[in-house]
Amino acid sequence: MGNKMKNILLLFLLFSFLFSCHKKTNLEHALDLAGKNRSEIEKVLEHYGKNLSDSLKLKAAKFLIENMDCYSFVTSKGLRAYYHTLDSIFSLNNQWDEISKEQETLLSQLKKPNPFYFDSIPDLQYVSADFLIDNIDRAFEAWKSPFAKDMSFDDFCEYLLPYKANASDYPDYWRAYYYNTFYSYMKCSLDTVSRLDSGLIVRYPSIELTGKNYLSLPDRIFDTVPEFTVCCWVEPYEYKPHARVIDLGKNVDRYVCFTPFTPDSISKFIIRTDNPPAWDASENPPIPLAQRSHIAITYSNHHISFYIDGISRKRTRIALTHKDFTANYIGRSQYEDDKAYFKGRIADFCIYDRELNYTEISALAGKSELPEKKQRLLEEVRLIRYLYQVRIILDPYNLGGCRPVELLNLKKGSCDDYTTLGAYIFRSLGIPAGIDFIPQWANRSLGHDWNVFNTGNGWKEDYSFGAYWDAIGGHLKVMDGKAGKIFRRTFAKQLDSPAMQNENGEDLPSTFRDPCIRDVTDNYLDCIDITVSLTQNPKKKSKYAWLCNFNNQDWIPVHWGEIKGRKTVFTKMGKDVAYLPAYYTKEGIQPAADPFILTKAGEIRKLIPDHSKTQTLILKRKYKPGDVPKKGELLVGGKFQVANRQDFKDSLTVYVVNDVPEILYNSVNLNLKKPYRYFRFLSAPNTWGGEISEIEIYSEEAGTKLSGKVIGNKNCPQGWEVENVFDGDPLTSYQCVWGEVGWVGLDFGKPTLIAHFRYLPRNDDNFIKEGEEYELFYWENYQWNSLGKQTGTSKQYLEYPNAPTNALFWLRNLTKGKEERIFTYENGQQVWW
Repeated sequence: MGNKMKNILLLFLLFSFLFSCHKKTNLEHALDLAGKNRSEIEKVLEHYGKNLSDSLKLKAAKFLIENMDCYSFVTSKGLRAYYHTLDSIFSLNNQWDEISKEQETLLSQLKKPNPFYFDSIPDLQYVSADFLIDNIDRAFEAWKSPFAKDMSFDDFCEYLLPYKANASDYPDYWRAYYYNTFYSYMKCSLDTVSRLDSGLIVRYPSIELTGKNYLSLPDRIFDTVPEFTVCCWVEPYEYKPHARVIDLGKNVDRYVCFTPFTPDSISKFIIRTDNPPAWDASENPPIPLAQRSHIAITYSNHHISFYIDGISRKRTRIALTHKDFTANYIGRSQYEDDKAYFKGRIADFCIYDRELNYTEISALAGKSELPEKKQRLLEEVRLIRYLYQVRIILDPYNLGGCRPVELLNLKKGSCDDYTTLGAYIFRSLGIPAGIDFIPQWANRSLGHDWNVFNTGNGWKEDYSFGAYWDAIGGHLKVMDGKAGKIFRRTFAKQLDSPAMQNENGEDLPSTFRDPCIRDVTDNYLDCIDITVSLTQNPKKKSKYAWLCNFNNQDWIPVHWGEIKGRKTVFTKMGKDVAYLPAYYTKEGIQPAADPFILTKAGEIRKLIPDHSKTQTLILKRKYKPGDVPKKGELLVGGKFQVANRQDFKDSLTVYVVNDVPEILYNSVNLNLKKPYRYFRFLSAPNTWGGEISEIEIYSEEAGTKLSGKVIGNKNCPQGWEVENVFDGDPLTSYQCVWGEVGWVGLDFGKPTLIAHFRYLPRNDDNFIKEGEEYELFYWENYQWNSLGKQTGTSKQYLEYPNAPTNALFWLRNLTKGKEERIFTYENGQQVWW
């Protein structure tokens, strides 16, 4: 190499060095972005830079400031008024009370402000030094909690330190307010466990019940007890429908009971009062045979709670007095003619003259097998859950710019609202908590959010206010959705995210414009890295390809992969899921290859239509069934009867539901010899009235539907009235109170000859409806292609001959409805994705 070339090289290296020396650090960049607020940010650094003992706090301050450029909030006069009104509505009753009808009405009338008038303000240009110092100091105090003291600094920065839980929330003081609100409950519960014999007024060590005997509790046992706890260990020897372990009450019109098994194959706590007449307080899987399960009922201050194995199943408001508990049984019900006595062993049956708290019931249920730290954490989050009556909706109330304290009285909201609230509560108490989310479910619409706890030993476990089982590490296990990808919201920017690697300014899907998300799919799912060949060129040069899940209407990107030649590697993909490879532009997605199923075995099964091998599709639904088929089981044993006497003593049974009916209109032809004035459906005993949705009755004149006065057992829970069966709405149903035989029918006013009738079980209105227009599509050549439109007929199915095999289909209802799912057709059945 000549001297000239050497000099040029040295000059180049010198310029590179000088450039690197002057390249701004992340901290300097953040200070520049702060603009006029720079002095406030610098005060924080100066505050912690004075003393060597504050070096870790200084490091924490830099962490917040260096990542703060990702955060902003919105505000407007209308938005502030909206949050003030919302909080006022939620505050009309106690924090732990269920939402009232008055509150529901006020919420329905509350108008959301127009986002057009929102002003967006970067956090760096707004937050004060006092605010950040207060947040950092209190976060370090929270780090001393038994749940966080062993946590690393990096985890502390993500799970305790952040000054906001939602990226768009208003950066406002919240830690002291939340701590003072919840710590009083925690301290009472967790400092010590009260002596478990305190307040004990009745105890039976062991009761053996044969299925033919029962035990009555002492007379007037509850006369001087304004609050109580009843609990015991239950070991059933057989599943006998509606056999009751405990029945506390007055008569068949007023009681509280627990039955370990019903014809629906569930166990239930049931309350019957004057208003509502009767209702399930809690439905659960049946407690196991020949095994001990712990159950508990507590009552205090007009609130009743139910537990199984130390886990809260339900807490609700109800007014009871000692006069409601004059007939109290172990092993039988209030109904004298009900011989379904409990068969099994009941051990350590106890009655206390006080309400035991979560910790005490958990101790009675013997939960000591959990690690001490996790056990204590479980007790604490149960108590927090105890303070809220969760009502999850799809539409969030948090529109951005929400002050954290405005979430405290939340009584109704989206999973995102409750997840944000949970993060604030947990972090204020020193419980390390984050937020995980699914950008798009793989088998239904929308996505989902929940909290995640750092429970030690590297564990990050899911939990949610909306989780039915109220357990740590079990939230997703009770969800009916299927996921392809799961991410965690972080406070720090993730350097490998598309938002951080997007030096060319490529268009990104909205979820992935956020640099503060991290892939945690492998924490939850059996997943696999896959390589996908791209067969379609993008409209313009792209760095990334995307895999998409279907959301009932569109393909939604859920993960990215960098394009290498004509292939892309997608990491940690969930199995047994349908995906579409795509590119992304401002106009939306552009298909990049054929859709495929990533099978349970981790193999890619491409869905390329084969027109050389056709098939005939018989389509009965446009959406996955879910638990709908089980609703038909509730009609089995039910009878349809005609009569000319109002009391049906001359009734003639014209049809019996012997088999589980299909979830559509089931037609029955009759050959009656004379006319009848009355027609009814009579449910089988103990089936909640059968949950029947519609009955249509026709005279011998073809097409003439009969009408009349609706009759039946009108002792129904609210919303399940007899009129629902004849209102023409498939989504409303009839149900009578438990313990009574449900029946519903018509009085025609005079004897009428009936030719046929049809009935509809409880359903989701996604079956094929007569008179409604449908169109079937299949995916080919990077788009949906129509196989034609059809109108539903009385057959209640659509028939499409000459359809390709190995194709992905989508059946659309052009008349109404939103629930539609993609499917394949295999072995004569729709397989939903």
